[in-house]
Amino acid sequence: TMPFEWSESNINQTSVVHQEIVIPKEFGDLLVSGFSIYVNGIQLSDDVVNIDDFATDDRTVHFIINQKELFNVFENNVNPNRMDFLIKPDRDYTHLSSITDNGQFRILTTWEPQDIRSDSNIKVFFDITDVFLKNKPVAVTYDFSMTQNDTIIYQQSGTSSDSKDEPNIAEFDIPNDVSGIVYLNFKNLDDNNHANTVIPIIINRIEDKAPIPDWIKNSALWWSEEQIDDETFIAGIEYLIQNKIIIVSAISEDTKSETIPTWIRSNAGWWASGQIDDGTFLEGLKFLIQHGVINIPVTHN
Repeated sequence: TMPFEWSESNINQTSVVHQEIVIPKEFGDLLVSGFSIYVNGIQLSDDVVNIDDFATDDRTVHFIINQKELFNVFENNVNPNRMDFLIKPDRDYTHLSSITDNGQFRILTTWEPQDIRSDSNIKVFFDITDVFLKNKPVAVTYDFSMTQNDTIIYQQSGTSSDSKDEPNIAEFDIPNDVSGIVYLNFKNLDDNNHANTVIPIIINRIEDKAPIPDWIKNSALWWSEEQIDDETFIAGIEYLIQNKIIIVSAISEDTKSETIPTWIRSNAGWWASGQIDDGTFLEGLKFLIQHGVINIPVTHN
């Protein structure tokens, strides 16, 4: 939410409104190829969205809202004093997307089945596109692997397809002892050791039927809207840990944060509104707690 005067005179003096969110690349489910944005309940066009994947650790999603979009909201607006933003992954974009460290290639990937399980077969589909050729698929050499904790689960090398209708395929079995976050690694594209990128995905995602009380989802929603304070929201997270809905191991002592970063509110709001499922949100919370981004004391029996 931000203050904004909805009047013709103010909009005529406003070239653009720029909003952005920063997403850690460890959040694999948010590496989608598209996002939707709503202002005061009015959906804006896809043209306002620009995804910057060129940073190594984060992706930044920019929303450049021009006067035409502002007037469209103005004509339907009921709140004269502010902008309420709702930003969520666009489910029409099924691929995850990431750009190589040298900024040359974009990887678009998906897989079957979507619900990946231990001791089962998986097909990973991926396109290698050239960023400077408007993301046209290109034929280049590549090294692909799936890893967990530096252990290689599967690997293959080859030359990618330059056809939009024929994605590259890696088909293999997930071992029965592999669970949790794994990494899809794309390296040495076109024999360039700087053309690398990594996409995290989840094996044995936590089921949506995990016993999460309704009051915790309500708490997440209210916290995302700044109706309750951090301490009340953290009480809900502590409940999840105490009841072993989230299993948290050792916490990094080097990165503990005194306050919860504000971008986490977006995740909580998406989860409470059903845009992110329970498994995705719980895995995200687990990562944030273990890395000290959300500072919660964790005791181990």
